[in-house]
Amino acid sequence: MKVALVIGASSESLYAIDLAQESGLKVAAFDGDENAAGLKRADFSFVCDIRDPQNIVNLITEQGFKPVCVLPVPVGRCLRVAGAINDFYGLKGPNEKTCDVCTDKLAFHSALNPENKRERERETKEPMRTNLRDAECYPMSKASDSPSDADFPLVIKPRYGSGSKNVTVVLNASEYEKYAARLNLKSGEFLRESFVEGKEYGINAAVIEGEYIHVLARKKLLTPPPYRQSVGYVATPEIAAISEHLKEVVKKLELKNCLMHADVILRKNGEPFVIELAPRPSGHYLTSDFVEIATGVNLTREWLNFVLNKPFSFEPKFLKSAMIKYFDFDYGVVPPNFSEIKDECGIVKFKCGDLKNLGEVKDGASLISRGYAIIIAESEEECLEKASALMSKFTRIKE
Repeated sequence: MKVALVIGASSESLYAIDLAQESGLKVAAFDGDENAAGLKRADFSFVCDIRDPQNIVNLITEQGFKPVCVLPVPVGRCLRVAGAINDFYGLKGPNEKTCDVCTDKLAFHSALNPENKRERERETKEPMRTNLRDAECYPMSKASDSPSDADFPLVIKPRYGSGSKNVTVVLNASEYEKYAARLNLKSGEFLRESFVEGKEYGINAAVIEGEYIHVLARKKLLTPPPYRQSVGYVATPEIAAISEHLKEVVKKLELKNCLMHADVILRKNGEPFVIELAPRPSGHYLTSDFVEIATGVNLTREWLNFVLNKPFSFEPKFLKSAMIKYFDFDYGVVPPNFSEIKDECGIVKFKCGDLKNLGEVKDGASLISRGYAIIIAESEEECLEKASALMSKFTRIKE
């Protein structure tokens, strides 16, 4: 039986599962958590240790499945396993080597900047010739392994993982020692990296037969330091410098066929800095909702068309002035009646979770369940105004 595979069946896999089933495919989902939402939605469900691809291969063989593809879903380190399955069955999609590099922040940095050099003062707008990631990045082997004063500010982040978890901007040596002690560092578990200033963007794209195809650039609205979590995105026109740089990165990493997302800083001199890149779609309702509303491109559907040898296109049909705003309150609130305010605030889609007991937004995990609103307006400025008006309509719960 021909099946599409899901490796890592969290709630963020539901969208891809639904589209695969709409395409006529049966879906087999694998996860280590028996309560994973995707296991309930899939046609066939298996609870197993998905860190070892052989476990999945054994189950596929026992069931007599013939894999068609590994569905592109937002996952972390187990993306490496998806790559191994692609390699084993000869499926279209990223390979294990690339997935391994892109989910290991130190390996990713080393692949793009093998000599680990940074040009601190860079006035020219000429592209980098010696490396594709102009920063320094080191493992924090122990708390006493402190950087020099000249290295601040810097960023502490985990070597593995996604969603901005435990990513912290550190301003001085005192703060560094505090965070190092709190993290209870193990050898190689956390990294310290140069802090790069500039405007931060999220990029949605596809790579088909090695060709980079831009779909959407999203300007980020970030939490104040010390954290770096995005609490909103505004659709923005393609930035040529970023696209050209990502083409070089795609070539360097030898990406061939995948959906991809990247986080990029555009420095004041116009030079891009790639924070990270992964051969998978974005989560947080970006791939499932925002990208299609802003561009007319359904990334997952077009990917399925590609792997099923049907006509496909990732070229944007349009670019709307659109924004997705997450509900980033750090206190409990009562939401407004969205049906009454949607026209006033330009809301075209929303989802609202339980907002009664909220804390500080530090990472994606602390934000994803709260909900969001997608806003359409005439300009970026109007999007921001409407988002501000929307947020003012929530009522704070008195403690």
